Amino acid sequence: MKFIGLLMINNEDDILEETLATNAQYVDAFYVLDGTVPNDDSKDICMAHRKCSGYTTDAWLPQEYGDKPKDGWRQHLYEQAVADHGYDNWFLLLHGDEVWTFDPRDVADDAHGYFFLLPFYFPRAGEQWDNSQPPLEQLRWHLSPGYPEFRMFRGGEHVQFDPLQHFDVRPKGLGSIAKVPLRINHYLYRSPDQQRARAQLHQQTGFDPGNYNHIIEHDGVYWTDEMIAAYQAHPAGYFTELEHDGAVLEMPKRTNEFVYDQPIMKLDPYPTPRTAA
Repeated sequence: MKFIGLLMINNEDDILEETLATNAQYVDAFYVLDGTVPNDDSKDICMAHRKCSGYTTDAWLPQEYGDKPKDGWRQHLYEQAVADHGYDNWFLLLHGDEVWTFDPRDVADDAHGYFFLLPFYFPRAGEQWDNSQPPLEQLRWHLSPGYPEFRMFRGGEHVQFDPLQHFDVRPKGLGSIAKVPLRINHYLYRSPDQQRARAQLHQQTGFDPGNYNHIIEHDGVYWTDEMIAAYQAHPAGYFTELEHDGAVLEMPKRTNEFVYDQPIMKLDPYPTPRTAA
């Protein structure tokens, strides 16, 4: 049985080589769907890797997939992988801005799919960003334990994505689902320029624009204490701990245990002193 990566990327050229170097060590092969424009650098990075078994751009997708990116577009990658390796394998949902911190081969067991925790990283207010330095070397602050996200499943004859499904990365037809409190680090907020460009892109495509409202509305590219506190106060308890380089600096009391089937969080991370106490 193999471990196969289904990688969707979109404008992560600044960190793609590093994230791919880490994540690819856990798979036997990976297949890429690239929405980056222009895609010269991302294409070169992916196709130069010895485990890259397939590369596709959004423009090559079937017409019935539509013109705006959706989570269900992974079906195209899944079909390619199954054609090469068969159904009976494990499939990892890889992203260009995420880094796995554990070996998924040590996790795969009786369940048909797995949720993991995604703490997210950000530049903090008061610290200077240096465009001459690699982004991942500068991103030290993060909020944890992280939002539960579905990231691995076992294939099967009746397992498939609906190409039009969105805000849902879980394929249809799976059996039991397990939740594991292991971390996949999420680096969606990087340099100020990258954040602004990504926010504009997500507004245009409608692909998860809520994660960037604080940038569109307030240019919140450096996270302030107020923004951090707003996330820590969320009752689901996904982001209660502010950490730096792995050292826990703040540990407010957790209000909820980790539950994988909580509703998707809708929270503007910008400070909200809208009404007087």
